[in-house]
Amino acid sequence: MEDLYNRKITYARLSVTDLCNFRCIYCMGESGVVKKPHSEMLSLEDYLLVIDALADLGVTKIRLTGGEPLLKRGLLTLAEHIGKSPRVKDFGITTNGVLLPTFAVSLKDAGVKTVNISLDSLNTNTFEKITRGGKLTDVLKGLEAAKAAGFDEIKINCVIMRNVNDSEIKDYARFAKENGVTVRFIEMMPFASQCVKQVGLFISAEEILTALDNPPHLKSDGVAEIYDADGAHIGLITSVSHKFCDRCNKVRISADGMLLPCLLQSGETDLKPFISDGPALRAAIEAAVKTKPRAQRLDENILQNRDMNRIGG
Repeated sequence: MEDLYNRKITYARLSVTDLCNFRCIYCMGESGVVKKPHSEMLSLEDYLLVIDALADLGVTKIRLTGGEPLLKRGLLTLAEHIGKSPRVKDFGITTNGVLLPTFAVSLKDAGVKTVNISLDSLNTNTFEKITRGGKLTDVLKGLEAAKAAGFDEIKINCVIMRNVNDSEIKDYARFAKENGVTVRFIEMMPFASQCVKQVGLFISAEEILTALDNPPHLKSDGVAEIYDADGAHIGLITSVSHKFCDRCNKVRISADGMLLPCLLQSGETDLKPFISDGPALRAAIEAAVKTKPRAQRLDENILQNRDMNRIGG
């Protein structure tokens, strides 16, 4: 499956819910999530059909996201279905980690290979401020559960924000080394509904590297550039300052059944009318992929209208 610019689409991120037990300041509004009617959301059975269609079309990597995916009823059934697919070679989940003490072993047994844990501060008070009430200790317990379960790889995702958590950059490097995980710093991405509140928070990858004393580059890993900060593996995802659209191989499917070809630019295709018809569903996905833009257009102030929690990251 290719888009109009000869990019092979082999990676799908599936948001299984837009609900979350945190309300992170860069992800959603202060009032939280407006719950949609059940009829507007994909059911567990719908996801199974979408996953099979994606695999038929050459998708080999799937990541479950949210909201918080571990809140999804029936998630383990979904994970087992993906884990048993011989065509899916890379299967991961992104979570805030709070429920990993309950689910980590079952996720590993179902076939999940990699876990990304969102952790935006190592300071208790800052973490509570960013998440609007979350407890850092809950996430750290989730990390320990993930380590004990033995996933192939664990990554920590951190959205760096000026005068919020930017003083912790070196602390994260130490944390990565001590815990044997890769920490990935993600540039804050502007969304139309949130951009006024985000003014002044953006920090570029160059500033992060400077704070780390300009560590040597190790390798590229998907959309992340990996650096060696005194033995700690640090990743940078430069969605804003350095476009990597030319190597973007992914699409996103939201919990309400919309295929979004670009994270940072609006445009979506409703897959729900085609769910029950395999050939029609595959054709709809292929047509939606053809609408994938050449590149994001943040420099033209063209933004994504959905909040992050309604996309799936």
